[in-house]
Amino acid sequence: MCGIAAVLGVNTATENVKSELRYRLHYRGPDIQNEITTIVPQHESSSGADASDGSPLWLCGSVLHIQGEDPAVQPTIDLNGMKRKC
Repeated sequence: MCGIAAVLGVNTATENVKSELRYRLHYRGPDIQNEITTIVPQHESSSGADASDGSPLWLCGSVLHIQGEDPAVQPTIDLNGMKRKC
């Protein structure tokens, strides 16, 4: 089993929600947990996405390693530092 969670935006309950999700996801994938936060642009300008006017997106992944030699950490960040979804 594995678990994936996402929280978009920020409010006063966000940290409590994230803490509860971490706790519950641990049972879905106890071997590895990872999380990243990125910005989802609200609008796109002619020059591309404008991250200054965006909302935070928190992603959390929890993995149960059952195949292969090395477990795959999710969500991932590539060699260029780009955040990737699960």
